[in-house]
Amino acid sequence: MRAETVIATHGNTDFDAFAAMLAARRLYPGAAAALSGSLNRNVREFFRLYAEELELVEATRLETDAIRRLIVVETVHASRLGELEQVALDPDVEKAVFDHHAGEPPEWAAPEHVVISDDGALTTTLVGVLAEREIPVTPLEATARSPT
Repeated sequence: MRAETVIATHGNTDFDAFAAMLAARRLYPGAAAALSGSLNRNVREFFRLYAEELELVEATRLETDAIRRLIVVETVHASRLGELEQVALDPDVEKAVFDHHAGEPPEWAAPEHVVISDDGALTTTLVGVLAEREIPVTPLEATARSPT
């Protein structure tokens, strides 16, 4: 699959990372949200129920040489991106990084394109941005943001 803008997160994807990808997709219309590696058990169950509606793509199906912009959520470590690690490290690819874990910003992304939030969950930060910009979410996306 060809996609110029791709949203990625870490393997063993938990609900915060999963929901953050969905929120980021609202901020970057037309971007492909890619799953790399395994999903946390509860996320996997949710994904199985709604895979068709969520329209996510396996990272292994992407033509990585077509990617011009990579949006990374929930990690600053390229090594956690699986198949997309080399894309993150490619200096010709524009990167934006959103995370909430304390630490140093990644060397592979321009500092002005890195957002490190103090919120307990990155989804909280991104949902706040969506609300501020009055960008609506679907009921399914809202459900992914608040798993029970």
